[in-house]
Amino acid sequence: MADVPMDEMDEKLDAALRRAGELARRDGQTYYLWQQGGEYVVATHKPPPPLMYAECDPRNLRGGPSRFTKSTRGVLQAERLIPVAGPAHHLKSLPGGTGEECAMDQERTAEGRTPRVPRPVTLDTIATIGAADDPGEPPPPPVTDAEAGREAVRARLDRRKRHNLLVRRLAGRIVDGGSRLYEDPFDLLVVLGRVAILAEIKTLDGTETDEVERTREALAQLLYYETFDAPSIAGTAAIRKVACFERRVTSLHVDWLNANGIAAVWQENDRFGGDKLAEEFIGTFLADLHSH
Repeated sequence: MADVPMDEMDEKLDAALRRAGELARRDGQTYYLWQQGGEYVVATHKPPPPLMYAECDPRNLRGGPSRFTKSTRGVLQAERLIPVAGPAHHLKSLPGGTGEECAMDQERTAEGRTPRVPRPVTLDTIATIGAADDPGEPPPPPVTDAEAGREAVRARLDRRKRHNLLVRRLAGRIVDGGSRLYEDPFDLLVVLGRVAILAEIKTLDGTETDEVERTREALAQLLYYETFDAPSIAGTAAIRKVACFERRVTSLHVDWLNANGIAAVWQENDRFGGDKLAEEFIGTFLADLHSH
């Protein structure tokens, strides 16, 4: 860690630092600043590693944010996409900012993105609450009111917990003594001999719009992971793609997923339900699967 005098920074960064100081004084919260896509982002959450960041703690401000503490390495367990309260403030609102990118575009940035390497896990370590990786759930909507921001965070955290618990529950029903378990960037990859089950888990808020978005995400992610990420782990095992939802989705979405070689599974009280393709794909491994 090292102190970085503002007079050594460029004008755009100077403006961003001033903005961070203003927000920190106003909200009484710590704000973080980092560079992304040629612009600067000011937010109440740390960036994903290995990006460096400047930290503006309101307790250390004396008349003005003349000096900031800047990290020299990435932050472990950074809460990406989860602000402590309120939205991220991009340079769109700062002098010289273009606003063409937003604070949530890390996944869309191909160059400079931190590689995500599939890692072996166990039933005790998979889907750990608070992990730095993308939880597979939508970010909170932009808000300007502090209380609304806190409520959005609470809802987001609750959804992340439900997501992770569902990952762990599905894994626990599938994994046996001879299987190998992996995560990242996918939610779950279980290699069981000649079969590898590749699964994405999605929570639902009960609205039609949310189901549409989560179903589209699941399909796109599974097709991508099947091609670019899972083969290095699965080897010669046949990859069977599964989209697992918090509750049953519409038959139109089930049919659409099936048409793309993806089985649909959903939580049903203390067991799992699924379509005919799910029974074919994982019925042997998921004993309580009830086909509809």
